[in-house]
Amino acid sequence: VNCLVDPVDPLFPFSVTTGFGAKAFWWSADALIPIPSGNALLVLALEAAYGGTGDPVDGQQTSFCRVRIRIDAPSAGTYTVTHPYGVETFNVVTPGVRSINFTNDVGIGAPGVFNGALTGPTFPFLTQLAPPPPAGFIGDLLEGTVTGSPNGTNFFRVEGPDIGGPGINRIETDLFAVTGQIFSNVVEVKGAVEGLDVVANTMTIGLLQVDLTGAAIAPAGSTITAGARVEIEGVVDSLTGILNAQKVEVEAVEDAEFEAVEAEETHVEGYISGFTAHPGTFNVGAASVSTTATTVFVGGVATDLANGKAVRVEGTMTGGSLVAAEIEFKTAL
Repeated sequence: VNCLVDPVDPLFPFSVTTGFGAKAFWWSADALIPIPSGNALLVLALEAAYGGTGDPVDGQQTSFCRVRIRIDAPSAGTYTVTHPYGVETFNVVTPGVRSINFTNDVGIGAPGVFNGALTGPTFPFLTQLAPPPPAGFIGDLLEGTVTGSPNGTNFFRVEGPDIGGPGINRIETDLFAVTGQIFSNVVEVKGAVEGLDVVANTMTIGLLQVDLTGAAIAPAGSTITAGARVEIEGVVDSLTGILNAQKVEVEAVEDAEFEAVEAEETHVEGYISGFTAHPGTFNVGAASVSTTATTVFVGGVATDLANGKAVRVEGTMTGGSLVAAEIEFKTAL
């Protein structure tokens, strides 16, 4: 399935590059039962997120399978929760808001390792039964009945003392809000060109490998260069995970016709590529840029320099490279 995602966070360039924020859901199914003491909530999900601080930063990508149960239990005692993927039992000593607060996240590993989530319990995915979802989707976030529980328990049930009110010890719903789009292998991605190999005709965008063989390049006459912003349409190979590009659109940026004139004061805007260290030399779009110990940074500090960051560089052309007097960090171009 394809993702439901958080909106882009403009404070993080990698979020702008990927097109979404700190979280994304390949699939989710939530059930909510209002009760006199508050709510009983079930959250089921296959989720993409970021480690570290949780901010959308390249290199911190992770994934996990989640089962979350939160219940405002009205009384002390034992509560049994039956859901599509199992049964959980809780002993409540102090009742009240979130007196049952259970989360089981399976598969969180090192950043960039995603297969652990596939060992989680939420498979096969629940799919929306009635009302039926639109073609190509397994759910559209409208509450409805579902199918797909491996246990035949396509419901959310809570049993415990007074859970539904005085003397009512059982509540249940078969209504879930499901989201998920069936993966068609056809994708569209945007980002800065990295790892360009003009011999093998390959490149990367973030962690995604791209094969450019046979791709149509637009606008006519455009060339793909390191650091250039591109929008790619193509088909992902389900075995290798490589995106076989069918069309690549090269975005116009201010430095598209950048020409180096020795000793000239000039500027360039674009996305950093080929960065290894500061002081040092790297690319901003198609331009070679060098930083020195006297380079001034605006909107950030030297340690913020990284591949994929959007910047404006002002300086003087020296030996074919723009020696940066000032680098301004930008949220997007």
